[in-house]
Amino acid sequence: MGRQTIGNGRYSLGRAIGQGGMATVHRGVQAGAEGFQKPVAVKIIKISAEVDDDARAKLRRSLINEARLGARLSHRNIVAVTDFGDEDGSYYMVMELVDGWTIHEILKRVEILPPSVAVEIMIE
Repeated sequence: MGRQTIGNGRYSLGRAIGQGGMATVHRGVQAGAEGFQKPVAVKIIKISAEVDDDARAKLRRSLINEARLGARLSHRNIVAVTDFGDEDGSYYMVMELVDGWTIHEILKRVEILPPSVAVEIMIE
């Protein structure tokens, strides 16, 4: 992985728990005074060196908008954004860590999702 911490050492990075076209999400730990520790998810944006300046600016704006919007929202079904930063040209967003199965993992384990369960998921 190369980098073990981000946010000037405030966040220790663990294994990757998700990856998309423009970012990787890591399980992390937020460190604080007197041994304070809190599990978090850290989304690190990867902007390839081959990306032109215009595309780089659009990606940067997209992440900033996502962080700003996420920081304003507060709902039990929305992951809270707790920090955002830029370190050595890498943008990162820190979010609450939600442990559990993804819908993809659930569908791999069952042949057919019962309609009542599908409705419950959609309502939530």
